[in-house]
Amino acid sequence: MKKFPKSLPVTAMLKLGKPISETESLDETIEISTFNIDEMVWSAPVSVHFAIEKEEFGRGGFGLARKDTSNSPHFKWKTYVVKYFLPGTKDIITQLGETEMDDARKSVQMHSLAKHFAEQISAKVQKDGNEDVFGKAFRIKETNEIVTIEEYAAGDFV
Repeated sequence: MKKFPKSLPVTAMLKLGKPISETESLDETIEISTFNIDEMVWSAPVSVHFAIEKEEFGRGGFGLARKDTSNSPHFKWKTYVVKYFLPGTKDIITQLGETEMDDARKSVQMHSLAKHFAEQISAKVQKDGNEDVFGKAFRIKETNEIVTIEEYAAGDFV
């Protein structure tokens, strides 16, 4: 199968000849540790440079979020989200006798576990040929979040 480079729209080509204004960003180096769900261990931290947009694009629950990008080899070509704790959240975490690192790691571990279960279920459904019965498991493209799609069944659910 031949692969061809993605074509650029004419408007994008015309912009190449004009100066493009930069998004205001904060240059930060973040120490990143990853969680290995199979071995239940955290990796040693690795320093990665990010350009984090100054403008937040989301706020709610325990934090606020900003988009970021990186030129580091494993993080190139994608947009990521950096989530910051709100000041009130930090107080709540302290009152619970935990640290911000404890809370952040717990959150990552729970997301890893949910993703792992969803991938196992999806694989079993496909293996057993039950996709028509259970529906397929999907991953939301922008967030990589696992979701399922099922037929709607009318009725009262309690």
